[in-house]
Amino acid sequence: MTTDMTTAYDPEPNNENSVGYIALTPVDCAAGKDNYFRALKFAIDNEQICNIAITGPYGSGKTSIIKSFEKYYQHKFLSISLASFKEETEKQIPDNLIERSILQQMLYGADASKLPYSRFKRITVPDKSLIKSALFALWALTIGYIHLNAAEFLNLNIFNNLFIMQILIFSYALAFPIALISDIHKSSFNISFRKLSLKNAEIEATDTPENSILNRHLDEIIYFFQEVKYTVVVIEDLDRFGSPEIFVKLREINKLINDNRQSCKKIKFLYALKDDMFVHNNRVKFFDFIIPVIPIVNSSNSSEMMRKRLKDIPCANEIFEHFIGEVALYIDDMRLIHNIFNEFALYKSELHSSSLNTTKLLAMMIYKNVYPDDFEKLHHAEGALYNIGNMRASLINMNKRKINDDIASLKKDLVVSEEEEAKKETELIRMFIGHIVSTVDQPINGLHINNQITYFSQIS
Repeated sequence: MTTDMTTAYDPEPNNENSVGYIALTPVDCAAGKDNYFRALKFAIDNEQICNIAITGPYGSGKTSIIKSFEKYYQHKFLSISLASFKEETEKQIPDNLIERSILQQMLYGADASKLPYSRFKRITVPDKSLIKSALFALWALTIGYIHLNAAEFLNLNIFNNLFIMQILIFSYALAFPIALISDIHKSSFNISFRKLSLKNAEIEATDTPENSILNRHLDEIIYFFQEVKYTVVVIEDLDRFGSPEIFVKLREINKLINDNRQSCKKIKFLYALKDDMFVHNNRVKFFDFIIPVIPIVNSSNSSEMMRKRLKDIPCANEIFEHFIGEVALYIDDMRLIHNIFNEFALYKSELHSSSLNTTKLLAMMIYKNVYPDDFEKLHHAEGALYNIGNMRASLINMNKRKINDDIASLKKDLVVSEEEEAKKETELIRMFIGHIVSTVDQPINGLHINNQITYFSQIS
């Protein structure tokens, strides 16, 4: 390993432009990730570790750490992404569809020329068709020449000046069919049969039904990793399906690959998943090494991230500071923050109005990103916000009536208080004392009468 752990990384990815847009994709120059890189390097270099998990909530930067590590360290990575934004209320996706996606991304991650014996064939564009046609035409001419000069070829004489040329022509005539037979031989490995009927001239390709697609094509997977020298397989978003059985199968496949791998370097499976994928201590039994990722954004520092994004927008001074502090408590995803301000910059540039309230526009963009389904209903005069807007007049009238009722009640209390009379002499004295105390700016406990201090307790 030639890369120094103290390599300086760009702390601010240069992926924004003059209007304040930032891409939502993971970056490959994550800053301040040296500790994560050390942990990944330890796990990958350790021969006893084959299944690695990097855990953290969505948006915590797991993919950026992996991409940055892949950029700065000399390992050959195969990335398998199973991004699925399936809502929890939707029907559970079958395991065989998940396995099929894994198998497709795995086997189609290499050039077809590197896997000549694979049963999975792909469309290949012939890049040397003209040359091959010319070679075939030359071969046909060679066969014709040999046929016309068969007597000379049968009476070869090493002392003849044309002997070497005849040998070359004869060798080329044999080379072409040999190459053709070799291609046919390779193709024969890709054909398997379940039924062969000579009577009815019927041939049916085999397709053995099995529950697990990965188990069915296990030989293809082992052959793939024998031919293509990957060292790390990155599997992302597999936890979105909530199927621990897939992890068990992948762990078995990892073991079989390493058992059948000719080189001494083992294949590492690196999983990016959330912390609650496995309950209790099951995850420490499954994974050989776990790297937790601390989220870069949460409700406590999201306001700071939002203010940092505001620096890229010219109208940042028009947004109320306390508004950012209030809404930041409900935003804890960096990609969500980036998209909010991307859309805010676009809306701001498109809506040319001097009466436009910038703070309200930002509030609408936050609402659009946090509740996109309700924002879509707003275009069709539906949804919660639309209903609340329609209730504005009734809510104002209801609050106005409440305030008027409170005022009337207070006025009634004032009238009653003015009609009150003291029932005893002591009550009247206490009222006078209270009035005297309320007119003085400093605390007192008596009066100076006839050059003598009289305390309130004595007066009462």
